[in-house]
Amino acid sequence: MVLTSGYILFQSPVFIEVTEPFPIPTPIPAEGIERNAHKNLGPGSTKYYSEPGGSYELMHYDTRYFQKELTADERRTVLEDLIRSYLNVTNHYEIETWLAHGTLMGWWWGGRIMPWDSDIDVQLSFETLDSIAPELNFTEFRYEMRHADGQLVSKSYLLDINPYYSEVGVGDGNNVIDARWIDTHSGMYVDITAVRQRDDSGKWSCKDRHEYEGAELWPLIESEFEGVAALVPAKPTALLRAEYGQESTQKEEFMGHHWDHSDKSWVPDP
Repeated sequence: MVLTSGYILFQSPVFIEVTEPFPIPTPIPAEGIERNAHKNLGPGSTKYYSEPGGSYELMHYDTRYFQKELTADERRTVLEDLIRSYLNVTNHYEIETWLAHGTLMGWWWGGRIMPWDSDIDVQLSFETLDSIAPELNFTEFRYEMRHADGQLVSKSYLLDINPYYSEVGVGDGNNVIDARWIDTHSGMYVDITAVRQRDDSGKWSCKDRHEYEGAELWPLIESEFEGVAALVPAKPTALLRAEYGQESTQKEEFMGHHWDHSDKSWVPDP
């Protein structure tokens, strides 16, 4: 499935416009990068991706590029650039992908990454992932852009598709993530999971055991996230309440933050 015209422009329920220009990174074949990340875990491991571990935050870095744990402000900047670059590239190549899990929650609450988030989650169909793998797998995307403070920043991102992505079953559970969009400067990444129909139930699911009715996902809705065009599922509020509970789209205090109606953003508690 690829991005086509005909989507409905739909803002998050508490949307605030944050549109910013963002360049399309230039793709080049990745060179000099360890392809088999699981070698770091020792002989016999089937886990493709590896993370430093030791804490929840350190589970969101790729071992190959990890240098240090980022501060909250540094992490926010890296995550913003991660999702913006991912969305710009997928929009450019007409790859149909949509926001999922906590990232979809951030979209619901104002179209921004939640201030306490440590990761980004997106989904696509297995057919889409399978169609781009031959051409784009293990491709590095480089770009230069100027941040709001005037600083010129050079970054590169690696699209690394798990060699186990085509397996239908969960297996030993070590490879439920089908692909990652990795910031090669920090090691942080976007988790990419593929949904497919795995049995006769008609439901769509990914390897992390989340299941969906087709009508909950499609037709996808065109919106915006962190200032970049993005797609969200057909029934975002219902999906979020099913995954996180009814209060997830109602409660205005969470993780030491509260919802500011005037700014339409989550701000730290005093």
